[in-house]
Amino acid sequence: MNVLSAFKITFFSLSISALLTIILGVPFSYLSSRKNGYVNKMINILISLPLLLPPSITGLALLLTFGNRGVLSYLTGNLAFTFGSLVIVQSFVMLPLFIHTLKNSFVEINKNLIEAAMVEGAAENDLLFKVYLPLSRRGFTTALIISILRAAGEFGATIIFAGNMSGKTQTLTTAIYSLSQTNLSQAIALAVIMLSAFLLPLFLLEFKIKK
Repeated sequence: MNVLSAFKITFFSLSISALLTIILGVPFSYLSSRKNGYVNKMINILISLPLLLPPSITGLALLLTFGNRGVLSYLTGNLAFTFGSLVIVQSFVMLPLFIHTLKNSFVEINKNLIEAAMVEGAAENDLLFKVYLPLSRRGFTTALIISILRAAGEFGATIIFAGNMSGKTQTLTTAIYSLSQTNLSQAIALAVIMLSAFLLPLFLLEFKIKK
């Protein structure tokens, strides 16, 4: 087993997933914090589903959507058991956590500051990039770190939709699973390394961002 390959695949897939999550999650968090209509509430319910579904159901749903003869396979081709499937799984579990966390940060912004910006003629883009995001730096960083860690630890949906192919779709999480079947000491060592990598950003969140 190539553990270094698992590190690289995990890092690159999470980097792409994080970028997609930011691109999709920031505007939706903004709109969701500004509007509270019936349609918006229904969308929030759908967005929250990945947080509630068992990982096995999530993996199966993605397989039936993007896999061979899946609902969207005629548009995307068969994405199951490819690097792209890793990005899809990770983005799927990252988005709702990122959106909910950032939305809560947006909601806590002083409404007087928002109204003052609107009186000065600020457009929606100005409000988002010059008011909401600058005043929610901590919330944004927290949302991003927590959602990345959540995606990095995903196992059930990954193993069903992306598989566990060394050098192709094997992440650190699935590599630990494979090693636990053949070499328990190496599995424990890799788990300790991964746990340490998880703890570092959590310590930064607690002792730096929350000052």
